[in-house]
Amino acid sequence: MSFFPLDAGTYTLKEVSTADGYILDSTVYDVKVEAGRIARPRKGGADQEALYNLPNQSAARVVKWLATPGPDQDIRVRMTGQAANDYTDRFQVEYRDGENWLKYGSPRSLDGSGGNSLHGFI
Repeated sequence: MSFFPLDAGTYTLKEVSTADGYILDSTVYDVKVEAGRIARPRKGGADQEALYNLPNQSAARVVKWLATPGPDQDIRVRMTGQAANDYTDRFQVEYRDGENWLKYGSPRSLDGSGGNSLHGFI
């Protein structure tokens, strides 16, 4: 990207948003602008030829467990089979953005092993 005209001096460059599915680069880069020279972002005292955004490859596995009925409820059993099928579209993944909780994607269901795999979330 190019910015011009700029007066000589030192500037900071910081990414404030990125494309969906990519990780925001929170690094603050110094850029020293001098007459007659191409200015490059600097990180740790070294010029950076290119800045990259990495794809978000985060993942998690959520498994539903139930307490057994009766006085000994500290025993847990994994929800599988038909019991898991009863939870179709009953889970909503949310993430916190400052003070707000925002929904991520559509409601989720459990698979036959009582879990659900989540990929590419923040």
